[in-house]
Amino acid sequence: MENKIPNDTFALLFASASKNVDNLEQLGRNIGRRLCEDFLLRTKATAKIVPMKVPENISLFFTIYFSYTPKVESNIVYFEDFYGLKYADGNSLKMFKGVFEEIYSHLCEGKVEIEVDESTKILIVK
Repeated sequence: MENKIPNDTFALLFASASKNVDNLEQLGRNIGRRLCEDFLLRTKATAKIVPMKVPENISLFFTIYFSYTPKVESNIVYFEDFYGLKYADGNSLKMFKGVFEEIYSHLCEGKVEIEVDESTKILIVK
């Protein structure tokens, strides 16, 4: 059985960290580098991911690591009700941008770019 921290505790830790880190995107890239192989093993991927499948794959990432499934429509991933952003300021999704750009630079056919809209709490995959 895996031990998990309560959602509110994670949200408070994440908010505190995001306020005290100068470059959240770089922090995300460092985390992505560490998580890439683990994510690959957990998803049992056998081939490179095509860019149009990345939004669904991001949703799978959150299901695996956060027991949360964001809504996906086309190339947009919605986080309006993600507990991890409950106390965070307006720059917190930049960390996830870095995580995913790093992960998909290794797992994807072609380059994946991710834009963040903090006001609506969405990631846009290009």
